[in-house]
Amino acid sequence: MSKISKEKQEQYGYTDEQAKSLSEGQAKLVEEIDGVLNYRIIAEVVKSENCVAGHNVGDKFVLNGAGQLLPHECTNKDCLCLFAVGKLTHAAAIVYDRIMSGLDPTSGSVFGVMRCEDVGVENGGWGEIVMNISVKK
Repeated sequence: MSKISKEKQEQYGYTDEQAKSLSEGQAKLVEEIDGVLNYRIIAEVVKSENCVAGHNVGDKFVLNGAGQLLPHECTNKDCLCLFAVGKLTHAAAIVYDRIMSGLDPTSGSVFGVMRCEDVGVENGGWGEIVMNISVKK
């Protein structure tokens, strides 16, 4: 017997064998994914020094609650730096876990500040940005 609905199985292309083999946690993720799409993870640049990508204070990176980047909602659509966006996977994973655990992801987190992967000029890099992370429904 499948651990997920036929609708979700078809939506994600799982074979019957794959659907049956999902853990309870995986099945919950698949069945409840639509609820996380109502959330937005917003990473607002609060510090920018020598950013080669041109990200400035006030720029925003926007992801949905499933961790998918939404370029059309970002403020700097012409250049979305992978070194900044990549760091947001940590924030997205925390938000996703909070939602799936029945917790309110909008109530803040101890991981509310992230910086891009660049180490800054003083450490041999190009520059750096720092982003405040918030979640809105």
